[in-house]
Amino acid sequence: MFTIPIWRTHEEADDLAQLVTGTAYAEAALLRQWVLARMQQFRVVEAIRLYQDGYVDIHQAATRVRFPVAILLDEIGLAKGRSSISLTLAGRAWRLCGELLARGLRRKSVIQP
Repeated sequence: MFTIPIWRTHEEADDLAQLVTGTAYAEAALLRQWVLARMQQFRVVEAIRLYQDGYVDIHQAATRVRFPVAILLDEIGLAKGRSSISLTLAGRAWRLCGELLARGLRRKSVIQP
């Protein structure tokens, strides 16, 4: 583990100090939590972009963000709601859901006596 200094203006430092006043958080803990959350958000956005641009398939994209495929598909749907993903991508996601569901149903029908 290592420490990275985060340079802040006096105003930013005062704002941060006021945010943590009266809470159980230390400034460093709050900053760490924000950085980790933003890193994960960045991973999701980049994985969706790579998937949308055809550089990776949905399974590779899910692996990049450390999510199950279903959760990544939910994120794609949420991103569509934010208008950052094209309708083409949403169509691909829904088609993939249908394909995965169809595969699962075929497997079940083969296994059943």
